[in-house]
Amino acid sequence: MSVLALVFAAGDGGQLSTQLSIAFVRVGGVPLMVRAVRCMLGSGAVDQVILAVRPGDLEKTRSLFEAHSAPVGALGWQGTSDSWVLSEDVHTVVVHDVTRPLTPPTLVASVVSASLACGGVAVPVLPVSDTIKRLDPVGTVLGTEDRAGLRTPQTPIALPADLLRNTRLEIPGELEVTALLDQLGQPAHPVPGDPDAFELRTAWDLRLAEMLVSA
Repeated sequence: MSVLALVFAAGDGGQLSTQLSIAFVRVGGVPLMVRAVRCMLGSGAVDQVILAVRPGDLEKTRSLFEAHSAPVGALGWQGTSDSWVLSEDVHTVVVHDVTRPLTPPTLVASVVSASLACGGVAVPVLPVSDTIKRLDPVGTVLGTEDRAGLRTPQTPIALPADLLRNTRLEIPGELEVTALLDQLGQPAHPVPGDPDAFELRTAWDLRLAEMLVSA
């Protein structure tokens, strides 16, 4: 039985102030999609990677991986308009997004191990460090939320393949972690997350990632 990673690489860059599809944005000179594939396969816990890209980016994606001498033997592509296709030999699925380019491979191995152990969904989480204020309908501050039971989810998420086979999910252009967990409708087992697995949402996030890889 194998472990398949579904990596989303079809976003439009959002607030990153780029005209490129998010997958072709580079950190440290390496495209985000190449970093994501290297992370998945480098974890030792993933056997195959499927990249969900814009249909018009398929040929460019193939050329990109050839140019970067990136692993392609265990790599496939599909457009975001395609249906989820999971072969019967796939036991566990890892869902990830290219917007987390510094995700350590050890985090991938951790969520796969946790999913296998609990037989369900495993998601990396971090404690909420910011102070959260509660407001009334007119915007008046009422008080401070207790952060003890709050966590911020990350990707990669690992789950049994049968859960995806039995759940009708759409392939989005961009992966939204909480939306995916809500669609699955299953309790999720928390795994300690990693600060390096932060999401690129703004131009500042991109600059921060560049600084970290060049340090």
